[in-house]
Amino acid sequence: MLTRTFRQPASFVLTSAYLFFEYVRPQATYPVLNVLPWARITLIGALLACVLEGKSSFSRQRGWSLLLLFTLVIFASIAQAVYPEFGFKTVDLWLSWLVIMYIISSAADNEERLILLVGAFVLWNFKMSFGGFRRWAAIGFQFRDWGLAGPSGWFQNSGEFGIEMCVFFPIVIYLLLALRPHLAKWKVYALAFVAVTAVASMAGSSSRGALLGGAAVGLWFLWRSPSRIKGLIYISVLAVGTWVVLPDEQKERFRTAGDDGTSQSRLTYWEHGIEIANEHPVLGIGYDNWMPYYTTRYNPEGQLPHNIFIEAAAELGYIGLFVFIALIVYVFWENIQTRKLTAQQGPAPNRFLYFMSFGFDGALIGYLVSGFFVTVLFYPYFWVNMAFTMALAAVARKRVGAPASRARRFSRAPGAARFGGAPVPARH
Repeated sequence: MLTRTFRQPASFVLTSAYLFFEYVRPQATYPVLNVLPWARITLIGALLACVLEGKSSFSRQRGWSLLLLFTLVIFASIAQAVYPEFGFKTVDLWLSWLVIMYIISSAADNEERLILLVGAFVLWNFKMSFGGFRRWAAIGFQFRDWGLAGPSGWFQNSGEFGIEMCVFFPIVIYLLLALRPHLAKWKVYALAFVAVTAVASMAGSSSRGALLGGAAVGLWFLWRSPSRIKGLIYISVLAVGTWVVLPDEQKERFRTAGDDGTSQSRLTYWEHGIEIANEHPVLGIGYDNWMPYYTTRYNPEGQLPHNIFIEAAAELGYIGLFVFIALIVYVFWENIQTRKLTAQQGPAPNRFLYFMSFGFDGALIGYLVSGFFVTVLFYPYFWVNMAFTMALAAVARKRVGAPASRARRFSRAPGAARFGGAPVPARH
């Protein structure tokens, strides 16, 4: 895999390197490496390489129109914000997400590169999930108030780490399903173990939101399964196993959900967030204005809204919330179009593209459910997932030579079909 990666164009190599430095963060673990801003260097390098190589996903993806609209909403909200200086100070974060989405969706422009990039993404996340699993096992799967955490950066908080594991879990499951006919049995077991470490780290994070997201993904798996009985057995075994190892303190947190102090404070933030959105319905109080506005008007010791939808509505208004929901719908829609193109009865059957579209759907479901309890709108989860979705769709259309407007023609999903001699369930 490493050899194949370095045989690719510079744009792809640098994009892979960026994901490595952003997710694994070796520069934080080994101080000797922390002499340069590696993530920023590789990000800028990947951007320049994509431009010089003439790679662009702009004309191939309708999602860019929505992203441009969302960008305009962000800048408009800053222009009329209560505290515009806060928005201008941090808007580079949003611009960096646009760059990251561009390099991922442009660099992974064929099936081999997409497989390599997804494989690298799984490997970097496994580094986190195995580390979390090992640390939790070392203390006998006991409860810790602060939970498990990832490397410094986006996932160093236990709640954010738990959400990443929730997003990672369906991706590795569907990667296993996609590659299963081509894998030796030990590799199948190895990927299954990777999925187990994701669930264990999710549980060890002590995040109720992450576990609820994982439960939603499990129910979605069951609904998608062509064999409900077998699917119910697998999900039940996983759920029971997770519940057995879950510490009593964590179980108690679920029993008191809605009545404990944490739940009550979240309900208060949600109530205030809706009130703020109703008072500033068009463009909200301004991008990244929640904390100065809330601590000034409501509570000097207040925290973030703990809900991605309320965060969008309060800071960007109902216009921003509507565009964000449109982006969510777009991701699901794009994955549906990919399946129509790559299903056995479609114009370009492809097992990997077909199954991974479900993986990114599952990741989005996990994010939406867990994000209902955490302030993670401008974290990697949604934007990286959308970038992979756009890359997946572009490769599928490239295989069949179909522009985005033609993808809707292929509307029939397959029945029980076979890809390369391996059975493909009707609803996977």
